[in-house]
Amino acid sequence: MLAETGGELLAAPFALLLERFSVRELEDDPESLEDEDKSFKLSHTAPVELPLQTAAALDTSFLRRDEIGLVRKVFRECERQCDFSLSHEDIGRALGVFIPPDLWCDRLVRGLDEMERLRGLGQKPILSLFFRKLCPTVKPRHLRLFQIWMKELDHIEELKVHLATSRRMQEYFESYVARPVLPARVRQELLEEYEGLAYNTLQASVTRDAFRKRFYDGGSRVTKEDYVAAMCPTEFRHKEGNPAVNLVVGQLLRLQVAKLEEALARKEALFAKNGEAVTARRKFIKPSVPDHQWDLWNEAFDSFSSVESDSREGHVSLLALVRQNDVCPAVCDFMCQIVTGSRAEGPDPGFSKESFLQKLLELSPWRVKKEILSQGRLSAV
Repeated sequence: MLAETGGELLAAPFALLLERFSVRELEDDPESLEDEDKSFKLSHTAPVELPLQTAAALDTSFLRRDEIGLVRKVFRECERQCDFSLSHEDIGRALGVFIPPDLWCDRLVRGLDEMERLRGLGQKPILSLFFRKLCPTVKPRHLRLFQIWMKELDHIEELKVHLATSRRMQEYFESYVARPVLPARVRQELLEEYEGLAYNTLQASVTRDAFRKRFYDGGSRVTKEDYVAAMCPTEFRHKEGNPAVNLVVGQLLRLQVAKLEEALARKEALFAKNGEAVTARRKFIKPSVPDHQWDLWNEAFDSFSSVESDSREGHVSLLALVRQNDVCPAVCDFMCQIVTGSRAEGPDPGFSKESFLQKLLELSPWRVKKEILSQGRLSAV
């Protein structure tokens, strides 16, 4: 424990406290499923009931977390086919999955028969009613729990999409950095082309790239370096990269991938069958960021914001990142999404040095040193 806190004695008790009283990794918090007037509260006037324990509050012997996804798929497939009288074999074939016979016989058949009866009466089958028929003793908190589980399943699919995108960007950047520099002869030919082309032709050539088009369509002047970068053959990078930028951008992308992989693994472990889930011990306190790593992050951002077109101190715009031509435009755009948590939109998208450093700390296994903090903010901006 002391090693996890970076040798700081005062941090150890807080780490132990958080570990002891946090909801376990594979457990649901029963308090989140209760009505507001029934949830646990402290009182200074009278004794209160003890908080609910997960096992007692969430008796889900009738429907487990690892079954909820299959149950929803069965309902949706029958709904899609407008037929809730499909056989076990028909639904299994349509879904391409094995449906355990005990789940089918003990629960699904009862619910499907009732949905087919309602459909025959002209009523629309709904999923919540299906759950009630599957589990006649279900209570409102269990229905809320089922909704949470289904949202988690949807989140898993979203995480898979984000992870695939992040991996693709990481691989693209690594291949970009590994490219040889544009030969001097080809560079000279492109510069001569630049001198011989009219402005409109230059603009049209550069804006063939969708990301560059966003900026140059707004009236930004196309410089020689802009033209060389845009027209550079894909097997080369148009100039030697900045070592600090290459290291930090690559690190940011790797950390993003690792964070998503970890989040996806945790979510998928929640839906593993009994006995299959493997969980790692949660860490509540990170060691301090090494000085050399902190200096490297600051050096990289200072390289980002050295472009004259971005006049705000401690801030870099997406336009400035793209026009530096150290990082390919698609990765510049993706970096902004990582740091800001949203798509880079608006008249002047970008991010501050503070948000850049905070994102790296959030993704990394480190925390900021207390010497760097100033009034709750990162002072080295």
